[in-house]
Amino acid sequence: MKNNRGDIKIIIILGILIILVGVVVWQAIKGSEDKNTAIPEECQKYENDVCELFDCMVDMCWCDDSSPESPILYETYIKVNNEKEAKDAVYAYIAELMYGDDLLLAEKSKNMKVVDAIKLNECFYNVFVVDEEENETVYVVSVNGEIIKTICGV
Repeated sequence: MKNNRGDIKIIIILGILIILVGVVVWQAIKGSEDKNTAIPEECQKYENDVCELFDCMVDMCWCDDSSPESPILYETYIKVNNEKEAKDAVYAYIAELMYGDDLLLAEKSKNMKVVDAIKLNECFYNVFVVDEEENETVYVVSVNGEIIKTICGV
């Protein structure tokens, strides 16, 4: 009789584990569907190109490709779901600058301070950084952790 009770306990525990795994998988699928619906239908074709997606989703703004460097300044590979995580991505970028090969940029980046972040839309955040002279720079951070150089205007 005792062996049957042990078997029943194992079956119950396995059943609970199967239900929990099912719930986690369902939430993951539902979460990825929600991300796709956050991107407007006309912009979904640009989902894998951060600059084209930004251009499509933000009026009167686009990636700045006028400089010799790429408009993608940094790829943090940090998933960004809120303002704090957007700030964390910029902190990672600043840390990379501090320890980079460009000594002038490294020295300047030591005095950079992240002051604020706001959600621009479902896919992008603006992160505001000031230097020692209180000059403000705005970094655009995508939900996939890429930091891009942008221009806005007419």
